[in-house]
Amino acid sequence: MKRYLFPLILLAVASISSCQNDKEEPNPNNELPYGLNSDPSILAARVDISQAGTIFPLLQSNLPSSRVQQVDFNLELLSEVKPPQLQEQSLRAANVRITGDLLAISYNFEGSTYLGGIDIVNISEPNSPRLVTQVLFEDGSVSDAFIDGDHLYFAGALDIDQTSGLSSPAIVGKIQLNDASQATDSYSQIDLPSFVGTYSEKGFDRYLATSGNSGGGLTILDQSFERIGFIDLPNARSVAIGDTTAAVLQGEPGRIAVLDNNLTLINQFSIAGAGNPEAKGQVDYFNSFLAVAGGPDGVLIYNPIEGELITTLEMSPIEGVADSDIVANGLVADGSSLFMANGAAGLYVADLIGNELGILGTFNINASANGVAVSNDLVVIANGTAGTRILKLTKSKPVQEGEIFNVDFSTTTRDELAVKGWVFQSFSQRDNELRGGRYGGPDRANLLNPSASQKNQVKIPAAQLISVSELKISIRREQPTEVYVWLQKKDGTIEDLGLTRLADNNSVQDLVFDLKNAENLDYVVVGAVPAAGGYGRVYLSKISLSGKY
Repeated sequence: MKRYLFPLILLAVASISSCQNDKEEPNPNNELPYGLNSDPSILAARVDISQAGTIFPLLQSNLPSSRVQQVDFNLELLSEVKPPQLQEQSLRAANVRITGDLLAISYNFEGSTYLGGIDIVNISEPNSPRLVTQVLFEDGSVSDAFIDGDHLYFAGALDIDQTSGLSSPAIVGKIQLNDASQATDSYSQIDLPSFVGTYSEKGFDRYLATSGNSGGGLTILDQSFERIGFIDLPNARSVAIGDTTAAVLQGEPGRIAVLDNNLTLINQFSIAGAGNPEAKGQVDYFNSFLAVAGGPDGVLIYNPIEGELITTLEMSPIEGVADSDIVANGLVADGSSLFMANGAAGLYVADLIGNELGILGTFNINASANGVAVSNDLVVIANGTAGTRILKLTKSKPVQEGEIFNVDFSTTTRDELAVKGWVFQSFSQRDNELRGGRYGGPDRANLLNPSASQKNQVKIPAAQLISVSELKISIRREQPTEVYVWLQKKDGTIEDLGLTRLADNNSVQDLVFDLKNAENLDYVVVGAVPAAGGYGRVYLSKISLSGKY
């Protein structure tokens, strides 16, 4: 029997956990590549709440002393799902995905052994989750699985010596679910190039599957699960969907391929990391930028259009864990937070506070972290042979008041701010300032309509702030200019704070705006347009914001 080396070896696997043998093995007549078990009396034994209530505090990392106490994260263990056993082997939880109240757990086995499975867990009551169905592959391996509507989609590999009709081991599969979210024997699969299907996703009304190790790429399927396209992207490891683009992570060497919403390749650039041929890797959009799990190189933040490395979140050492076992396996972005599964080092968290992005610390969960999913206050971690942990996240911030940030554009670039959630329209970086365009007319009627208005505008993220009290800007201009400030609320409404007309000269002027301790904001917006129909450039050199955080 041929065996193939899968690129999703779990890099830092925890010690094997004990659990019972499951009563049902894969379908013995080989009509399907998998066997099913949806017997609640059997599956319930794999759900463990004996350690519920265990608290995993956030261990502070390499932060400036001014930020150490600004955010308090804790994880409380609610329940665990122990991994299934197959051929007297405990499978490894490789990845987790959440869709509504359903959790899909994918399992494989390290090395060249074909063993794998998928669990579907109802987490509507996370303190007592219900394992509703189990799918086991005696001659297959599963890299990733997710639920869309009444179907379970997965990427993985089947042993071609035991499976007819395949030209290569890599596959993407679809299993019909019944009204109870249980897997059925209604099944279809698509043969993928290379040795293993690495990731599956839905985006822009199509289904996408990556495959890799040797060759491979991105396979595009329509809503009927028919192949409609393929892009040659060797060693493709995962795909992420943004608002208007998709990104594919490739390995050996590390690369990012960027596609538009028609799934046409528009850019490709090299990245650090993703160099281990047997490592998994993951990419996700984070504040309009890309976060890449780069293995031992940590988590890398890129501009997805220009391919520029914005920052690297290095994984700080953990006492008792070898540096070689600290690897960024998977990640997921959730609002202003980025959760990173880092092998034997556990789960790391990075967060935006005001103007600063940095690793807050790590949760030492005493198990390997191979994949992570987040939904509201739930954090679910795939822990290899330890199974899957369902935890509740609590996040609190002691209230502080004062200057949230002070940005000097002679030392801070626009791209560095964009990764932190700032949005710029028309302003470009020139020398030590931001320079705005030469627009005719005040354009006042369309200031609140970006698609209709040509304007110089900066949107400063404020969603993580309690309130804002004062905005200061240092500005110069070529002719009389109207500077305006308005507040974009979380409910979508706009509060206009009025205009200030500036004198016609090139000297730098400091303007102060009273923001009246406004709360529940998404953005503080600063804009400038030429007054009285004229033309002229605007230059910003500094912006500072004060308030409570």
